[in-house]
Amino acid sequence: MAGQEFWSEVVARLPLPLLILDQGGNLLTSNQAGDSFLNAGWALRLEGGKVLLRRQKDRELLDAAWAALATSPEGKMTCALPSRTGTPHLIIYLQLVGARAQWVLMALSNVHLTKPPEARLVADCLGLTRSEAQVAALLSTGMDSAEIAACMGLKLVTVRNHLQRAMGKTSAKSQTQLSLMVVRGLSPLH
Repeated sequence: MAGQEFWSEVVARLPLPLLILDQGGNLLTSNQAGDSFLNAGWALRLEGGKVLLRRQKDRELLDAAWAALATSPEGKMTCALPSRTGTPHLIIYLQLVGARAQWVLMALSNVHLTKPPEARLVADCLGLTRSEAQVAALLSTGMDSAEIAACMGLKLVTVRNHLQRAMGKTSAKSQTQLSLMVVRGLSPLH
């Protein structure tokens, strides 16, 4: 079976939303779950055959991941898009595939935590204090700093300090990356 047909067959059999793109981001094939994800239209859209993200900030994050993919020794990269209040996280896994790594497999994971993970588990998993872990856990549900402060009865500056310390301890470069660490560290996604 030729390369693209093989990957089309593999993608069609899996339940996770999957897309196969060329190096330019053009959609070559997708499975039924991937089509549904694209048709839902809340984060991704198809325009002129190219898969695009709706928000500029999201496009910048994906562009950075796409650029890093080219130099990744493993040929894979993960990009977590931050949530807006009430909007689930979107985690995009990119993997080079094909005999000459000429295509990109894009797996989409819509992570929506309605209940934050237990702070004790987050603390144990990431080496954080209980307060830092509680803030990180709430962040992973899509809350922003002001919402976390209101929920915990803390000042905004205290929440920001907890986030900075948690990011420092985990080497997270952003709140999105910290949130992804919480989600991936406590779920079967990793």
